[in-house]
Amino acid sequence: MELEAANFEFSRGPNSELEIQFKKQLSSCEAASEVFEKKASELTDLFAAGYSLFAIADRGPIGTIIYREIDEKIKEIDYLATLPQCRGQGVMKSLINWFQGQLAPGEEIWLEVSALNHRAIALYKGLGFKEVSRRPSYYPDKSDAILYTYINNLP
Repeated sequence: MELEAANFEFSRGPNSELEIQFKKQLSSCEAASEVFEKKASELTDLFAAGYSLFAIADRGPIGTIIYREIDEKIKEIDYLATLPQCRGQGVMKSLINWFQGQLAPGEEIWLEVSALNHRAIALYKGLGFKEVSRRPSYYPDKSDAILYTYINNLP
């Protein structure tokens, strides 16, 4: 079932209420807890250094994109997450679609993903992202990093 509607909010800076809520919810999820605990400080640093886009449902933030502006035409996504209990409902698709809709003509979004993350790859391709390069054996599991870009060609 896809998400019918979501409210989107921007947040910038460390320790905003949405960031605190999202980190707390993510850390409490059994599926993410061990992995998340190892990356909690890294995630805090990402929130502090970039812009945050949240999908908000009645129970609070359910998905986030953290990105930074490389220059006036390029935005690079550093982190994407949907709460495990909300996956498969179109949360990330809605967030990325909304993000793409905010771009001016000629603006780009960059991101990278593990070649083993087939679900994310299908999502990005379905949303118009194009593979531009690979970093062989980039991740600790020796999987390649695939670099994607999306260029807004719509007026």
